[in-house]
Amino acid sequence: MTNTSTQVAELHSLALRALESVVPRGSAVALVNFPNHGNPGDSAIWLGTHRLLAELHARIVYSAAWWSLDTARLASVLPDGGFVLINGGGNFGDVYLGQQAQRERVLRELPQYRLVQMPQSIWFEKQENLDRMRDLIRAHGAFDLLVRDKNSFRIASEQLGLAPVLSPDHAFGLGSRSRSSPTRSDILWNSWGPDAPEFRAQSAPPTGAVGVTHIDWIDGAESARTSGTGHARRSFGLNAHYFDRISGGHVLTVHDQRRLSRTFEIMARQWTERGFAILGSAKVIVTNKLHGHIFSVISGVPHVVLDNSYGKVFQTIETWTRGLPGVHVAESADEAYEIACRLMQAVDNE
Repeated sequence: MTNTSTQVAELHSLALRALESVVPRGSAVALVNFPNHGNPGDSAIWLGTHRLLAELHARIVYSAAWWSLDTARLASVLPDGGFVLINGGGNFGDVYLGQQAQRERVLRELPQYRLVQMPQSIWFEKQENLDRMRDLIRAHGAFDLLVRDKNSFRIASEQLGLAPVLSPDHAFGLGSRSRSSPTRSDILWNSWGPDAPEFRAQSAPPTGAVGVTHIDWIDGAESARTSGTGHARRSFGLNAHYFDRISGGHVLTVHDQRRLSRTFEIMARQWTERGFAILGSAKVIVTNKLHGHIFSVISGVPHVVLDNSYGKVFQTIETWTRGLPGVHVAESADEAYEIACRLMQAVDNE
């Protein structure tokens, strides 16, 4: 266990300052693109953003998942010139095309608002996708972008024609915390599976590695739907009910939309707590997931970090967290395992 509370508090303050530079205190805002899935990192970003907005005394007058966004309904509650915030996480680019299509839709359909993309990492595989995004941003004329690493800052400045704001990931808005579960394993290896776009073959555990439990923390995330309180289980059920209704072509009433939006924080909390419990159950973590790293920093768990497929993990570490207590990086799985074994011995000797 390492103590990172001071550093996490500093990152929290930096994120708050960056957000305030684009969203004035006391603003009315819409927050869209709730991550309606079990990835703990994306849920932590949603919760951290909520906490930072509360510190700015901002009022969230409308919120939506990608599948529930109703731009006419949004416009009925947010005055022209207001702020539409797009949740961070994932990738600003063409790694996750569904998420990028949502950003493009918001740029096209909400010209009357100041749009603010919460902290993102930028990477485009295809130049035509970057060009289209640049053209949409120019046509809109009121788009602010927060980026969470210096390389993304460079791309935003040089290729998208923006004046980006550098910010820590909004999961740091949660602040520091202690382990939430007893230690049950030695080395927990939390990495992307081979079908994921962020997978790197050199991030899988070495063959024959002893004392390693290999997982992808997204697997089994559906268990959060049934493992919480009765209130949480009802929220998951209500969310699924409205998803089915919207998928069937129904338009939600104002009352139903508000009921749906109230499920978001409850679900995000369940998925986030599940992530902290998973990582807190091991003496040492090895991960190539950005939020595997960030959760470990927040909770003071010693860990080794490998990069993802397009470099966002190391770029974020180089910008904010290299040198923090308990943070180690490795270029290969063999090196990561060697470092993890040394860390485990140190933990055992404490």
